[in-house]
Amino acid sequence: MENAAKKTDFTSPVMEYGQVLKADSGRFVVHTDCGDYTAETAVSCLIAPHRGDTVLTSLDRDGQCYILAVLKRGSEAVVANELLFTGPVRVHVKDGGFDLSSEAGVSLAATGELAMVAPKVSLHAGTARATVEVFDYLGHSFSARLKKIKIVAGRAENIFHRLTERLTNTFRYVTEHEEVQTGSTRYLVEETLTMHSKNAMHMAEEMVSINAEQIHLC
Repeated sequence: MENAAKKTDFTSPVMEYGQVLKADSGRFVVHTDCGDYTAETAVSCLIAPHRGDTVLTSLDRDGQCYILAVLKRGSEAVVANELLFTGPVRVHVKDGGFDLSSEAGVSLAATGELAMVAPKVSLHAGTARATVEVFDYLGHSFSARLKKIKIVAGRAENIFHRLTERLTNTFRYVTEHEEVQTGSTRYLVEETLTMHSKNAMHMAEEMVSINAEQIHLC
Protein backbone atom coordinates (compact mmCIF):
# COMPACT_ATOMS: atom_id res chain seq x y z
CA MET A 1 0.00 0.00 0.00
CA GLU A 2 1.31 3.42 -0.87
CA ASN A 3 1.85 6.09 1.73
CA ALA A 4 -1.43 7.86 2.51
CA ALA A 5 0.41 11.17 3.10
CA LYS A 6 2.23 11.18 -0.25
CA LYS A 7 2.22 14.28 -2.43
CA THR A 8 0.30 14.24 -5.68
CA ASP A 9 0.25 16.37 -8.78
CA PHE A 10 -3.28 17.56 -8.09
CA THR A 11 -3.65 21.35 -7.91
CA SER A 12 -7.17 20.95 -6.47
CA PRO A 13 -9.12 18.02 -5.02
CA VAL A 14 -10.28 15.48 -7.59
CA MET A 15 -12.93 12.78 -7.42
CA GLU A 16 -12.05 9.17 -8.11
CA TYR A 17 -13.87 5.87 -8.06
CA GLY A 18 -12.47 3.47 -5.52
CA GLN A 19 -12.99 0.15 -3.82
CA VAL A 20 -12.84 -0.34 -0.06
CA LEU A 21 -10.11 -2.82 0.77
CA LYS A 22 -10.34 -2.54 4.54
CA ALA A 23 -12.82 -1.07 7.04
CA ASP A 24 -11.89 -0.76 10.69
CA SER A 25 -13.44 1.55 13.33
CA GLY A 26 -14.21 4.40 10.96
CA ARG A 27 -10.89 4.21 9.09
CA PHE A 28 -10.76 2.77 5.61
CA VAL A 29 -8.26 1.73 3.00
CA VAL A 30 -9.47 2.55 -0.51
CA HIS A 31 -7.96 1.41 -3.80
CA THR A 32 -8.15 3.95 -6.66
CA ASP A 33 -6.45 4.38 -10.01
CA CYS A 34 -4.09 6.80 -8.25
CA GLY A 35 -3.10 4.23 -5.62
CA ASP A 36 -4.23 2.99 -2.22
CA TYR A 37 -5.22 5.57 0.35
CA THR A 38 -6.19 5.64 4.00
CA ALA A 39 -9.55 7.39 4.01
CA GLU A 40 -12.30 8.56 6.27
CA THR A 41 -15.93 9.25 5.52
CA ALA A 42 -17.09 12.76 4.77
CA VAL A 43 -19.82 14.17 7.00
CA SER A 44 -22.21 14.06 4.02
CA CYS A 45 -21.58 10.31 3.50
CA LEU A 46 -24.29 8.86 5.75
CA ILE A 47 -24.12 5.25 4.51
CA ALA A 48 -21.36 3.39 6.35
CA PRO A 49 -18.95 1.80 3.82
CA HIS A 50 -18.04 -1.87 4.04
CA ARG A 51 -15.25 -3.97 2.59
CA GLY A 52 -15.73 -4.49 -1.15
CA ASP A 53 -17.96 -1.45 -1.67
CA THR A 54 -17.47 0.83 -4.67
CA VAL A 55 -17.19 4.41 -3.41
CA LEU A 56 -16.69 7.93 -4.70
CA THR A 57 -13.65 9.56 -3.15
CA SER A 58 -12.12 13.02 -2.99
CA LEU A 59 -8.30 13.26 -3.19
CA ASP A 60 -6.23 16.38 -2.56
CA ARG A 61 -2.58 17.17 -3.28
CA ASP A 62 -1.55 16.23 0.28
CA GLY A 63 -2.92 12.71 -0.06
CA GLN A 64 -5.98 13.36 2.06
CA CYS A 65 -8.79 11.04 1.02
CA TYR A 66 -12.48 11.30 1.85
CA ILE A 67 -15.24 8.89 0.96
CA LEU A 68 -18.07 11.03 -0.40
CA ALA A 69 -20.65 8.34 -1.17
CA VAL A 70 -21.18 4.61 -1.38
CA LEU A 71 -22.03 3.86 -5.01
CA LYS A 72 -22.41 0.09 -5.01
CA ARG A 73 -22.31 -2.66 -2.48
CA GLY A 74 -19.63 -5.32 -2.72
CA SER A 75 -20.47 -8.83 -3.86
CA GLU A 76 -18.78 -10.65 -0.98
CA ALA A 77 -21.75 -10.56 1.40
CA VAL A 78 -25.10 -8.92 1.84
CA VAL A 79 -24.77 -6.22 4.51
CA ALA A 80 -27.32 -3.91 6.04
CA ASN A 81 -27.44 -0.28 4.99
CA GLU A 82 -26.32 1.64 8.06
CA LEU A 83 -26.72 5.37 8.58
CA LEU A 84 -23.68 6.51 10.54
CA PHE A 85 -23.49 9.80 12.43
CA THR A 86 -20.92 11.23 14.81
CA GLY A 87 -22.27 13.47 17.53
CA PRO A 88 -25.85 14.57 18.27
CA VAL A 89 -28.37 14.23 15.43
CA ARG A 90 -31.62 16.13 14.97
CA VAL A 91 -34.08 15.63 12.13
CA HIS A 92 -36.43 18.57 11.58
CA VAL A 93 -39.24 18.63 9.02
CA LYS A 94 -40.73 22.02 8.16
CA ASP A 95 -44.23 22.41 6.70
CA GLY A 96 -44.92 18.69 6.45
CA GLY A 97 -45.02 15.32 8.17
CA PHE A 98 -42.45 12.61 8.75
CA ASP A 99 -43.29 9.00 7.89
CA LEU A 100 -41.16 5.98 8.75
CA SER A 101 -42.27 2.69 7.24
CA SER A 102 -40.78 -0.75 6.67
CA GLU A 103 -41.95 -3.90 4.91
CA ALA A 104 -40.28 -5.94 7.66
CA GLY A 105 -39.80 -4.52 11.17
CA VAL A 106 -38.85 -1.26 12.86
CA SER A 107 -36.69 -1.23 16.00
CA LEU A 108 -35.84 1.65 18.31
CA ALA A 109 -33.04 1.28 20.85
CA ALA A 110 -31.19 3.70 23.11
CA THR A 111 -28.61 3.19 25.85
CA GLY A 112 -29.97 6.30 27.60
CA GLU A 113 -33.48 7.76 27.49
CA LEU A 114 -36.04 7.23 24.75
CA ALA A 115 -38.58 10.06 24.85
CA MET A 116 -41.71 10.82 22.82
CA VAL A 117 -43.53 14.14 23.03
CA ALA A 118 -46.75 14.81 21.10
CA PRO A 119 -50.19 16.29 21.74
CA LYS A 120 -51.71 13.04 20.45
CA VAL A 121 -50.30 9.52 20.13
CA SER A 122 -52.01 6.68 18.24
CA LEU A 123 -50.98 3.02 18.33
CA HIS A 124 -52.55 0.30 16.19
CA ALA A 125 -51.30 -3.28 16.48
CA GLY A 126 -52.65 -6.79 16.27
CA THR A 127 -50.47 -7.99 19.16
CA ALA A 128 -48.46 -5.89 21.61
CA ARG A 129 -46.01 -6.99 24.31
CA ALA A 130 -44.27 -4.76 26.83
CA THR A 131 -41.62 -5.68 29.39
CA VAL A 132 -41.06 -2.84 31.85
CA GLU A 133 -39.16 -3.12 35.14
CA VAL A 134 -40.84 -0.07 36.72
CA PHE A 135 -43.87 1.67 35.20
CA ASP A 136 -45.24 5.03 36.39
CA TYR A 137 -48.30 6.63 34.81
CA LEU A 138 -49.45 10.17 35.54
CA GLY A 139 -52.54 11.45 33.78
CA HIS A 140 -55.84 13.24 34.14
CA SER A 141 -58.13 10.56 32.73
CA PHE A 142 -57.86 6.89 31.75
CA SER A 143 -60.46 5.03 29.69
CA ALA A 144 -60.32 1.46 28.38
CA ARG A 145 -62.78 -0.79 26.55
CA LEU A 146 -61.75 -4.42 26.73
CA LYS A 147 -63.38 -7.76 26.09
CA LYS A 148 -61.25 -9.69 28.57
CA ILE A 149 -58.73 -8.78 31.29
CA LYS A 150 -56.36 -11.19 33.00
CA ILE A 151 -53.92 -9.97 35.66
CA VAL A 152 -51.46 -12.13 37.57
CA ALA A 153 -49.64 -10.29 40.37
CA GLY A 154 -47.88 -11.16 43.60
CA ARG A 155 -49.33 -8.12 45.36
CA ALA A 156 -51.76 -5.36 44.40
CA GLU A 157 -52.65 -2.14 46.21
CA ASN A 158 -55.36 0.26 45.03
CA ILE A 159 -56.02 3.68 46.56
CA PHE A 160 -59.17 5.48 45.37
CA HIS A 161 -61.06 8.50 46.64
CA ARG A 162 -64.22 6.97 45.20
CA LEU A 163 -64.81 3.64 43.44
CA THR A 164 -67.98 2.71 41.54
CA GLU A 165 -68.42 -0.72 39.94
CA ARG A 166 -71.33 -1.85 37.78
CA LEU A 167 -71.30 -5.63 37.23
CA THR A 168 -73.64 -8.23 35.80
CA ASN A 169 -72.13 -11.12 37.76
CA THR A 170 -69.16 -11.22 40.09
CA PHE A 171 -67.37 -14.17 41.69
CA ARG A 172 -64.57 -13.90 44.20
CA TYR A 173 -62.65 -16.83 45.68
CA VAL A 174 -60.50 -16.20 48.76
CA THR A 175 -58.37 -19.18 49.86
CA GLU A 176 -57.39 -17.90 53.29
CA HIS A 177 -58.53 -14.68 54.95
CA GLU A 178 -60.57 -11.66 53.87
CA GLU A 179 -61.00 -8.61 56.04
CA VAL A 180 -63.04 -5.47 55.32
CA GLN A 181 -62.79 -2.34 57.46
CA THR A 182 -65.28 0.45 56.78
CA GLY A 183 -66.88 3.39 58.52
CA SER A 184 -70.32 2.06 57.60
CA THR A 185 -71.58 -0.71 55.30
CA ARG A 186 -74.95 -1.11 53.60
CA TYR A 187 -76.20 -3.98 51.43
CA LEU A 188 -79.27 -3.50 49.23
CA VAL A 189 -80.49 -6.80 47.71
CA GLU A 190 -83.61 -6.90 45.53
CA GLU A 191 -84.37 -10.59 46.09
CA THR A 192 -82.43 -13.03 48.28
CA LEU A 193 -79.36 -12.57 50.46
CA THR A 194 -77.77 -15.89 51.38
CA MET A 195 -74.84 -16.25 53.78
CA HIS A 196 -73.46 -19.72 54.51
CA SER A 197 -70.62 -20.62 56.83
CA LYS A 198 -69.49 -23.30 59.25
CA ASN A 199 -69.40 -20.82 62.11
CA ALA A 200 -70.83 -17.31 62.22
CA MET A 201 -70.45 -14.58 64.84
CA HIS A 202 -72.24 -11.23 64.88
CA MET A 203 -71.01 -8.83 67.54
CA ALA A 204 -72.21 -5.30 68.29
CA GLU A 205 -71.29 -2.94 71.09
CA GLU A 206 -74.79 -1.44 71.39
CA MET A 207 -77.68 -2.83 69.35
CA VAL A 208 -78.58 -5.55 66.86
CA SER A 209 -81.84 -5.03 64.96
CA ILE A 210 -83.66 -7.57 62.79
CA ASN A 211 -86.80 -6.42 61.05
CA ALA A 212 -88.82 -8.78 58.81
CA GLU A 213 -92.33 -10.14 58.28
CA GLN A 214 -91.10 -13.64 59.19
CA ILE A 215 -88.00 -14.73 61.08
CA HIS A 216 -86.95 -18.40 61.17
CA LEU A 217 -84.15 -19.44 63.51
CA CYS A 218 -83.05 -23.08 63.41
